[in-house]
Amino acid sequence: MKYIVDRIEDDLVILEKYPSKEIIKIDKNILSSNIHEGSIIIYDGDKYYIDVDDEIKRRREILEKFMRLRSEEDE
Repeated sequence: MKYIVDRIEDDLVILEKYPSKEIIKIDKNILSSNIHEGSIIIYDGDKYYIDVDDEIKRRREILEKFMRLRSEEDE
């Protein structure tokens, strides 16, 4: 399963399941210390992994969409 880190609140990490948008909360200590809002997390049944490549891809897509929208405003 794939999740996106929505936010971090104290010792909890709020994850949004992708693409269903279901919200779950997990203990921050379960995840790597280098997680942040927007991190892509893969859960394989007993462990959570950070998917850096997918996060980079997703951030690039969001930036490209933003740039397209911005250029449309300038027209």
